[in-house]
Parts: sequence; C-alpha cells; structure tokens
Amino acid sequence: MGEVLAGDFVPTLKPHPVVIEMALLEVAWADFGDYEKRIAIVLKVQIQQAIVVLINLHLD
Repeated sequence: MGEVLAGDFVPTLKPHPVVIEMALLEVAWADFGDYEKRIAIVLKVQIQQAIVVLINLHLD
C-alpha cells in the first residue's frame, strides 16, 4: 500500500518538451528496418519521461 509504480504515471504523463525533441532526433537517425532499435528508443523515452515525473514530484 502506498507503493508508487512507474506505470501509474503513464496514462496521464505529459512528456517534457526536451524529451520529445530528443526522441524525434533519435527516431530521425534510426534505421527503420531495425525493429530492436526502435523498441530501445521507445523504452528510453519512457524512462526519460519517468525521470521527469520523479523530478517534478521531488520539487513539489
């Protein structure tokens, strides 16, 4: 009880503009035939979003 999981934030999470920009740059440079790299980029973006949420919670 009271445990916070990263997934709890995903539905309402609004990505930080810097995170979005970084993701777009990475996707632009990615080889779209490389499925694993695309998955890695998505996961990296989700982690970055979670970090932004944690920082915002800490600052509140």
